[in-house]
Amino acid sequence: LQTWEKPDVLAKYEKLIKAPDAQLAEKLAEMIDVDIEKHGYEVELSIKTPFRAPWEEESYQVNLYLQLFVPEGFSLEFNTSNFNLEIDGPLKQVDISSSNGTINVRQVKENTHIANSNGKIYVEDLSGEVDIETSNNPIHALRIDTKGKSAYLRNNNEEVRIEQFKGALEVETSNAPIVARGLSLIDGDSRFENSNSEIELEIEELSSSELEVDNSFGDVNITIPKNSSFDLSFSVGSGGKIHTRNLLIQPKLIAKTMLIGVCGEGESAIEVFVNGVGEIELLGIEK
Repeated sequence: LQTWEKPDVLAKYEKLIKAPDAQLAEKLAEMIDVDIEKHGYEVELSIKTPFRAPWEEESYQVNLYLQLFVPEGFSLEFNTSNFNLEIDGPLKQVDISSSNGTINVRQVKENTHIANSNGKIYVEDLSGEVDIETSNNPIHALRIDTKGKSAYLRNNNEEVRIEQFKGALEVETSNAPIVARGLSLIDGDSRFENSNSEIELEIEELSSSELEVDNSFGDVNITIPKNSSFDLSFSVGSGGKIHTRNLLIQPKLIAKTMLIGVCGEGESAIEVFVNGVGEIELLGIEK
C-alpha cells in the first residue's frame, strides 16, 4: 500500500495460479473475489475465497498480489490472514488484525494498532499511540515518538528490537532478547519484562520517569548518561550479581543480592529485578 496526492483510492491486483491446465487455473482464479465499495467517506475492499477451497487440499499454487493507492492522511483498517502487508504512509491511523503474515508499516502520524500472530512485524517512523503484538516472529521498531501517549510492544518466543524511541514504553517477550537502543524515556512509566533471555537497554535520556525491568533467568544490561538523576533499586536471585560502573552512586543499602541508592538528585527511578540465575549491569557513559 502506498499514498499518493490524488483524492482517490486505486486498487490493482494480479492473480497467479499454478495448476495442471489452463482451464483449471481459470476456474481457480474465478474463486478469488476482489471487490471494492464506497460507503460515504469510507472505502471497503474485500477479498473472499470459498471455505475449504480446492487449493487447500491439492498441490496447486494460488497467489494474489494486491497494490493499493490511497490519499495521504488516510486511516486504514485491515483484517487478514495468510497475507503479507507492506504499508507506506504518510497515514493518519493504521489498525491491523492479522495472522501468518509479515507486516511492514512506515509513517503513521497518530495511532498504530497491530495484532498479529505467527508473523514478523517491522514498523518505522510512527507517532502517537502504538500497540503492537505478535508471537513466534520478531518485532523490529525504528523511530517512534509517542507525543505524550503510550507504546506497547508484546511478543512471545521471539525477540523485540527497538531503535530511537521517545516517550513511555512497555515491552514484553519470552525466550528471546529485548534490545532497545536510543531510548528517551520521558514523562511516564516504562516497563520491560522477559524470561529465559537477556534485556539490553541503551538509554539516552531519563527524565521525570520510572523505569521497571523484570527478568527471569536472564541478564539485564543498561547504559545511561553518567549525569542522569535517579533513584535505583536492584535485586537478583541467589547466585546472581550486580555491577555498576562509571556512575557516582550514593548507596542506601548494599547486600549480596541487593543495591538501593541514588544518583544525583533522584529525579527519576530505575527498578530492576532478576529472578533465578542472572546478573544486572549498569554502566554510565559520556553523553
